[in-house]
Amino acid sequence: MGDRTRFLATTLIVALVTPASAMPARAVDSTASSSSAAVHVNELAAGSTGFVELVNDSTATVDLSGWALGGCTRGVAAPLAVLPAGLSLDPGAFLLVVGSSFGGTVTTHMVVPRIDGSGVTLRDMGGNLVDAVDSLTESDCVRGRPAPVCVSGSTARDATSDDTLDNARDFACRSRTPGARNN
Repeated sequence: MGDRTRFLATTLIVALVTPASAMPARAVDSTASSSSAAVHVNELAAGSTGFVELVNDSTATVDLSGWALGGCTRGVAAPLAVLPAGLSLDPGAFLLVVGSSFGGTVTTHMVVPRIDGSGVTLRDMGGNLVDAVDSLTESDCVRGRPAPVCVSGSTARDATSDDTLDNARDFACRSRTPGARNN
């Protein structure tokens, strides 16, 4: 990534968090299919040092303008961030939404105060569910069975980033690998 591109991406990051009042909370349709979705949640860790990692597993660049990320707290999705206009993700690339105290060294990211809750949702510009993961059984954010509760490391997909629409099958507790393929 060139200096000009890095500068523009950093400039866009400044205005990227949308106030909670501007984004209504929504329930997740856990039957919505994202198996063909190019971009999905690949890894997450909560807190001010936490992050949500998105990955583009397709062979084409995906425009993420206006896509929304929601944090799942006590089983309900609440607004976390809206991705800015002009943001795209190249094939095989990662995008991180990080808490304000994140200590990683990745360059493609945006900052929010903290990653709250036990899971996240990802919706496209039209509000359609693209992906969701949560570790709570009674959650509007879980797809299939809940993902494991990970007290250290992160909740992450395997190295091939499989998506079977079942959080228990797709996610495991792993070492943090923000901006890279999971172990």
